[in-house]
Amino acid sequence: MYNHNIHHEEERVKSYIKTYRKSTKHRGFTLLEIIAVISLLTVLASITVPSYINIVENQKKRADLATALQLAQMAKTYYIEKKDTDQGKLKEYIIKNYEEFPKSKYNGEEFDISFDTNNKVNVSVTKDGEKIEFVIAGKENEELE
Repeated sequence: MYNHNIHHEEERVKSYIKTYRKSTKHRGFTLLEIIAVISLLTVLASITVPSYINIVENQKKRADLATALQLAQMAKTYYIEKKDTDQGKLKEYIIKNYEEFPKSKYNGEEFDISFDTNNKVNVSVTKDGEKIEFVIAGKENEELE
């Protein structure tokens, strides 16, 4: 009986080893699993990438708004000091303070600073033929929020 138990135990161990070998032979992913993962990643990317791009664009606009407000303040200071609305001289005045004329983070173009008929400051930038007004008549354009 003792011999029979040993033999039975050996058979069980051999069977276990066979099963283990079979289960470890195929450790890779199936094509279906890979396609499912790629599909899932594609769906996630299609959702997150546009949101990310939107966030980046909004941050650039906010940075441009901050720059435009600084430029408007400098233009007001220039007008108070010089009583002049000449854009060329205003640009020189700004370059003295900024070292170069600031450009839009949104599109890389220079800001356009002008005075209206009441000597109120307007600051804008043109993107793809569309004028984006940051400061209108000396006040922040609230439509940009």
